[in-house]
Amino acid sequence: MKITTSLIATIFLITPCSGQEDSIRILPAINLNGYIKQLSVFSFNKDFSENITDQFIHHRLNLKYEPNVHVRFTAEFRNRIFWGESVRTLPNFAEQLKNPNDQWNLQKAWINTSSIVAHTSIERLNLQYTQTKWNIRLGRQRINWGMATTWNPNDLFNAYNFLDFDFEERPGIDGARMHYQLSDLSDIQFVYTKIKGQKDIYAARYFFNKKNFDWQLISAWFKGRPAIGVGWAGNIGESGFRGEVQQYFEGGGEKAQLNVTTEIDRVFKKGWYANLGVLYNGNGLNRPLTNFNEANLNLSAENLMPARWNFITGIRKEIGSRWNGNYSVVYSPRMNLLIMIGSLRYELAKNLDVDFIGQSFFADLNSVFQTSRTVFFLRLKWSY
Repeated sequence: MKITTSLIATIFLITPCSGQEDSIRILPAINLNGYIKQLSVFSFNKDFSENITDQFIHHRLNLKYEPNVHVRFTAEFRNRIFWGESVRTLPNFAEQLKNPNDQWNLQKAWINTSSIVAHTSIERLNLQYTQTKWNIRLGRQRINWGMATTWNPNDLFNAYNFLDFDFEERPGIDGARMHYQLSDLSDIQFVYTKIKGQKDIYAARYFFNKKNFDWQLISAWFKGRPAIGVGWAGNIGESGFRGEVQQYFEGGGEKAQLNVTTEIDRVFKKGWYANLGVLYNGNGLNRPLTNFNEANLNLSAENLMPARWNFITGIRKEIGSRWNGNYSVVYSPRMNLLIMIGSLRYELAKNLDVDFIGQSFFADLNSVFQTSRTVFFLRLKWSY
C-alpha cells in the first residue's frame, strides 16, 4: 500500500487546540486523539565500554469514523523519528521497526540514513459492523485474549512484551474477528489471522462467568499445529487471582509446548499495590548462559520469557496527587537471570507527564553472576 506524502505531512503536523480534552471532534462522526512523546535512552554495560545514547520522537494519531451506531472505521498511525548510536551502528535499522505479525506492508521509512530515520506505520486499519448481539471486524486490529497482567500465554495474536513499556497499544495483526454475545456474562469469538511468510491462525474463544470468576476456553489451529488453552480471573478474598494455560501440540515442524502463568495481586491502603506471578515456559532454557545473546528477549506468544521458570514481584505506590512509583523484579532460576525494573512518573500538568525508567539485566555467564546491561529512559509525553 502506498502512503502519500500529503497524508504523512498531515499526520505529523496536526495538533489540537489549546486546552483540548481527551479527543478532537472534527465532525459529529469523526474523533481524533493521540499523543506526542520524546524519549531519551542511555544504555551501558558493566564496565562502561559500550555506551549507547539514542533519541526518538514518537507521535501517534488515532482516528475513528462512526457514521451510525452500526459502523465504525478505525485508523491509527505510529510516526517516529530516531537518531543516535543505534541508527548509526545497527545494520538495516529501519527494517527492524516492522511488526513481524503483519501480512500487508503498511509502513514506510521516509528518511533512512546512517544518522536519522523517520518512519510511519499504520498500526490499525479496520472496519467493524455491529448489531445487537454480534459484530464483525475486518482488517488490522488488536485482538487481546490475555487475562493475566505480565505474561499472557492465551494471547495467541499479539503477545505483550512487558519490557517494551513505550508501546502501550501493543501491536496489531491482520485478520478477521467475529464476536457473538450469548448473554450479559458470556460470549464467543472466532478469529482468523494471516501473517506474511507464516502459516495462518484459526482460533475460537468461549468466555463465561462461573462462581464470580471470569473464564475462557480457547481452541486454535496455530501456524500448522493444534492448540488449546484456558484462562481465569477473579478474587480470593481481597486479592486478585488470575492465570492462563496454553498447550501447543506437535505439528508444523514444531514440537509440543506447554506455557502456564498464574499471579496474585492486591491493592492496599494509602495507594499501595503489590503483585506476585510465575511463568512456566516448557521450551525455555533450564541452564546457565554462556553468552547473554542466548537469552532471547524478542518475546512472542510461544516464547514469553527465555527461561523455563520465571518469577516476578512488584510494588506500585501513588505518591500524592502527581507522583507514581513502580518497582519490579524478575528472576529466572537455573538460568540465573535477574531483571530489575523501576519507574517514577510525575504529572507536570493535565495530559503532560514525565517518566524516568531504569532496566538492569544480570546473568550467570560462564559461572560468574554479573551485570549484562543497564538502560535508563527519560520520557516526556503529552496526550490529546
